[in-house]
Amino acid sequence: MLVLGAVCAPVVVPMANAQTKSVAESAALRVLCDGEAKDAEVFVDAQFKGECPVDITLAAGSHAIRVVKKIGDTRERVFEQTVRVAGGTAKRIEVALGPETLTAGGERIEATRRQQAAVEAERQAQVRRRAAEEQARVDNAAYTQSVAAQRQRVDPVVDGLLAELRARGAAPTADCPDCPRGVRPGARVDTDVPPAPDAGMAEWLQKARTEVVSYVGEEGASFRPPSQAIAMPCEGAFEAMRKLAGLTDMGDMSASDRKAMLAQPGMSADYLSYLRDIRIWPVQATCSQGVLNGPLELWGFGNSVWSSQGMVNVGPRLVHVRGTVVGGKPAGPWYVATRTGSSLTRYADASTDAMMRKGMQGDPSESFMVIYSEGDQMQSRSASISVALFANSDVQKYSGGLKASFTRPTSANTAESLGYDGLRLASRTLMKDGKLHGPMTIYGYTRPGGFLLPDTKYPTSVTCFRDGKAVQLDPCRMD
Repeated sequence: MLVLGAVCAPVVVPMANAQTKSVAESAALRVLCDGEAKDAEVFVDAQFKGECPVDITLAAGSHAIRVVKKIGDTRERVFEQTVRVAGGTAKRIEVALGPETLTAGGERIEATRRQQAAVEAERQAQVRRRAAEEQARVDNAAYTQSVAAQRQRVDPVVDGLLAELRARGAAPTADCPDCPRGVRPGARVDTDVPPAPDAGMAEWLQKARTEVVSYVGEEGASFRPPSQAIAMPCEGAFEAMRKLAGLTDMGDMSASDRKAMLAQPGMSADYLSYLRDIRIWPVQATCSQGVLNGPLELWGFGNSVWSSQGMVNVGPRLVHVRGTVVGGKPAGPWYVATRTGSSLTRYADASTDAMMRKGMQGDPSESFMVIYSEGDQMQSRSASISVALFANSDVQKYSGGLKASFTRPTSANTAESLGYDGLRLASRTLMKDGKLHGPMTIYGYTRPGGFLLPDTKYPTSVTCFRDGKAVQLDPCRMD
């Protein structure tokens, strides 16, 4: 008995103490669920404890509660909360489920679906691109074939008109090494430049005005003649120079742009416009990695032809370009002089042709423009100054004189352009993201006398634009 009692006595008391201590160190947690949360799975510290509602016994301390309601195979609604409980206490939580989200498996499925969708979208885009390229190829081939067929009819007429112009000696020609000048009426360019938006641009404009006067008044003083031409510096330089000189026509347009142009009101189905007899004389040019880079000076020539509804017109054009190119694109000041000879028009109807030839056809003209720009796209600022000269004194009085324009950014995606005729503000245009946006104002003026329009008053006009399209809005504002 002593042995048995000695064995039992020390065992019973410690067990009672352990149970009391366990109760004192545990806590009760009731997780309540109502409505949509009913039967949701309850996890405590990532351990499943049952479906909601549920009573749970926890050790004292902090615990992470997570309640999950499955919605199908890939989505779930979740409630999460961290609770701190003390031993010997009871606490309850009312579950409010969050919005639907993807489960981990659902996220993997969705990621796979998005990847497959992206692959399919790219495949379809490639199909569309190939279809568009093929359609453009077909359209360009059809256009080239159409132009070739029309030129068989038009070119003989053009040859006759050019022979008449050459006989007059009134136009530059493609076969002359030094490209005879257009018109040099000896007019003075003495108009002051208008106020510029900032001091840097004002300084540039004064230099540009000096350049205009020098170019117009001192023939040959500021450029190299075509007789000093050098060889093309690299493959593809001819085409690059042709485009830099502005000797482009409808063949340089995309098939879609060409189709849109021909679809405009007033355009006839047989309209044809092209350049022929194109010549390029580079007098300073270098290439880097097959692209024009560095100082560039060139002369370009082309006979500009258009034909429509029984009329054929031709006008020789001589272009002189100076500037700097970086990566094949103009950078900094860009000088462009264009000399246009007398243009002639031949009419299919003999009586109309005879009548029109009695009047003035195409006044020989010469224009010179200096363009300056810096920056990139909408963050750029630019200015140009130009003068136009004509052999006919009346035309010169009406159309000649110094003209200037400025474009400058007004915000990250907006810009303003100002146009001047001498010192008179002639126009103001606003742009947004590279498109006309807001009021375009053409300021009115009175011209006492002048060519064709004596004593005529021009009222100020305002056209409202939104994203490049004219709209009817009053008032018109840039928003």
